[in-house]
Amino acid sequence: MERTIARQVITARDIQLFFGKGQRMSYKMIAEMRKYFDKEKHQPVTIEEFCTYFKVKREEVYQAILMGNKPQIQSK
Repeated sequence: MERTIARQVITARDIQLFFGKGQRMSYKMIAEMRKYFDKEKHQPVTIEEFCTYFKVKREEVYQAILMGNKPQIQSK
């Protein structure tokens, strides 16, 4: 069974996981996308808009998000 994502909004953490960028740069990238799509500060950027803006495949983004949401195993 394939896992899916229930949410539609991209977060700075998702961008960090996908591009390997830092938190501040990820927030700047979201701000750039908001400006590009003519959105207000309070309006979120969707995963679809992220894919359109950066010309990446939605499946690749979903995979990166799912891989990053795995619980971390702590060794003793």
